[in-house]
Amino acid sequence: MAAFALTPPMGWASWNAFGCDISEELIRSQAEVMATNGLKSAGYRYINIDDGSFGGRAADGHILPNPNRFPRGFKALVARIHELGLKAGTYSDAGDSTCAGLFNGDKLGLGTGLYRHEKMDAEDRFIKDGFGFIKVDWCGGRKLNLSRREQYTRIAEAMRGTG
Repeated sequence: MAAFALTPPMGWASWNAFGCDISEELIRSQAEVMATNGLKSAGYRYINIDDGSFGGRAADGHILPNPNRFPRGFKALVARIHELGLKAGTYSDAGDSTCAGLFNGDKLGLGTGLYRHEKMDAEDRFIKDGFGFIKVDWCGGRKLNLSRREQYTRIAEAMRGTG
């Protein structure tokens, strides 16, 4: 029998308040507030950096952070979130582009979805950067008419492969 958490995973997600208008400084300040205003002691654990954080892909296929919004990358920011006793979450899409890339004019989100990069992105997000949670949208998957079952299975297998 599977074990269930006493509470659902609780936290703060950047998309709900800021959409793509996010930055390293904003995320850091939100984490510091959550760690000190009573939310952490009430069970809130996750700081989720949603859509709008990517800067395209490098020539070798690895995701780049948005150079204006996250000039120091994700690793140091995730480390700071962990120092505060919180967990860091990230975002992607099951298709080849993010929702903001397709529908909100965030051109740097085009081509940054998980499709055909599942293993690389899972390793980069969870092993290299230290994220512990991922929200995976379906905007790009819908656009490509992918099979939900097949694509989410590939993503799940890539995530499990990171340990």
